[in-house]
Amino acid sequence: MWLFVGLGNPGQKYDQTPHNLGFEVMDELIGRHGLAWQDARRFQSVMAGGSVNGERLYFQKPMTFMNVSGNAVQPAAAYYKIDAENILVVCDDVNLPYGKIRLRMNGSHGGHNGLRDLIGRLGTNNFARLRIGCQPAHPLRDMSGYVLAPMRGEKREIATLAVSAAADCIESVLSDGSARAMSVWNAWSVDHD
Repeated sequence: MWLFVGLGNPGQKYDQTPHNLGFEVMDELIGRHGLAWQDARRFQSVMAGGSVNGERLYFQKPMTFMNVSGNAVQPAAAYYKIDAENILVVCDDVNLPYGKIRLRMNGSHGGHNGLRDLIGRLGTNNFARLRIGCQPAHPLRDMSGYVLAPMRGEKREIATLAVSAAADCIESVLSDGSARAMSVWNAWSVDHD
């Protein structure tokens, strides 16, 4: 059993922003598998569930704000009895080049407040995370304004390719295992689609 979590912020004003790339990957995956979001108020989320290749999967978009994502994920994981090792979280990463994706099976929060909160609430950093790069072209003083501003033009095009690649990577984790998925998808680049 797996729990796939896309991090983001609820509300239309956050659509198409780097901070909501995790939501976009979850939307891509449930669309591919013919699933539909259901209101899951007990987990402050929308969720979808189904079997893919004989494996029971749950997909979650916390409707809390990013910095308190653990308030949604921890209760859902506890309810469905899903160990941290079977949770995969998708989020943006301002430290990765735009469009790059990177899968790790555990690690630090790397300065990401959503991951920081999840580690605190789950009591472990031993869950997978798939980061999607949205690094600015030059240093910024207002990083929160940057990740909460809509992506336009070429950045939107690159992000769309990266979202599709991230969904492919997650499907590869299921079909080929995490080691193979990391070796293939951590080397992926939008330039070599």
